[in-house]
Formats: sequence, structure tokens, C-alpha cells
Amino acid sequence: MAEKKFPEIITERLVLRKPCIYDIEHVFRISADVEVMEFYGMDPYKSMNEAREEVEWVLKIFNESEGIRWIITEKTNDQCIGDVGYDKIVRKHKRAELGYKLSREHWQKGYMTEALSAVISHIYNTTDLNRLEAAVDPRNIGSMRLLEKIGFTQEGLLRDYELESSGFVDLIMFSILRNERP
Repeated sequence: MAEKKFPEIITERLVLRKPCIYDIEHVFRISADVEVMEFYGMDPYKSMNEAREEVEWVLKIFNESEGIRWIITEKTNDQCIGDVGYDKIVRKHKRAELGYKLSREHWQKGYMTEALSAVISHIYNTTDLNRLEAAVDPRNIGSMRLLEKIGFTQEGLLRDYELESSGFVDLIMFSILRNERP
């Protein structure tokens, strides 16, 4: 399942690439945005160190074949506008969990639809995973619509699934199987 070289994915408008040190400032800006992080399951970042740790974690999970997370950039500008990828791999059951976030100024432009569709194709073309999951806060209507638009199926409610600073929150499980890919 492991890839030796960090793969780059190019779509019509985007480049998904390996994170690097100069992305830290942009990762911080995105992850410090209260609206971006509202339903993400984590508090907004308060320091650049948190962004640095995220970039280091992304490189670590790739190096240890535990997942991959791409930086999303527009083709016309190499600046990070978000990230997308998978981790929490359960090899025995050939499944993993998708995660993604996008800067608020890039919402409603179809970028995440484009990025996720390309990532799902890449995963199913280069790994033996059969199932990709995404757990979504039920208040995050935009994320649920996005997943349904690209072929995910809503499976059910996970009650009190995560403990956030505001208390326990429910999540809705979505999935897409290898034979359902876009």
C-alpha cells in the first residue's frame, strides 16, 4: 500500500502536492479560522507551532505508510488553500478515513469536489483499499452535500462519537466503496 515517492495529483484547476516548510503559515491561517474549524472536531489553532506539528505529522504518516495528506493549491498559485487525504487505515479490513479542509475564501467554488474526486480515484488506483469513510458533524450541511455529490452513501449516526471543547458531538458516517468510485 505504501508509495515510495509522494505523489502529485493534477486536476483541471488544482495541484495536490507534498507539504513543505513554507506551507506552515498558510496551514496556520486556514486552521486558525473559527469558521473553517467549526465542525472539524478540533479547536482552531492558536500558534504557528500547531501548524508546524500538523505538517510534520503529515510527513510522518506518509513515511510510515499510515496515510497521506496533500496540500491543495490552485494551478496558477502554489499557495496552500487547504488539504485533503486519508489516514486511520485498517489494513485487515481495507478501509481508511478521509479528511479535508479548505480556506473559507475558496468555499463554494467546486475545489473540494475536484480535489476529493481526484484523491478517491488515486487511492483506488494505487492501493488495495476497498472502503473510504468520512465522519461528518450533522451541522456541517456543506460537507454532507459534498460527499453525497461525489457518490458517498450516508450510513448512520454515531452518537456522542467525539468529545470536543463544547462537549460530546454526534457524527454521521458516510462511505464510498471501490466499486462505487467516481
